[in-house]
Amino acid sequence: MARYTQLEENEVRKIARGYGLTPLDFEPLAGGAANSSYVLRTGQGRYVLTIFEEKTLDEVISIGQRLMLLEYYNFPTTRLLPLIGGGVATVCRDKPVLVKVYVTGQVCQELN
Repeated sequence: MARYTQLEENEVRKIARGYGLTPLDFEPLAGGAANSSYVLRTGQGRYVLTIFEEKTLDEVISIGQRLMLLEYYNFPTTRLLPLIGGGVATVCRDKPVLVKVYVTGQVCQELN
């Protein structure tokens, strides 16, 4: 699992508030190669909080805009949670962050 940024509880709470979420707990999410991700359990459901280790805020905003466009046209893709004030990405420790709706499943290590 890629987990470069280890978040503190106060950081998770601050990020969650920006998305209108009430966090109950969080834990690192296994899998991935270049980002740090956490499962965030909230009063509103489960989400994935992803910290982009190698992308700029502008790159992540662009990714978010494309994902929102795909969702608008009902394309099956990651569902992002928008920030209360608009937009999709925030920043923690100078790194871009997105919050996505959690999808139950498992990580495939190798595909045939």
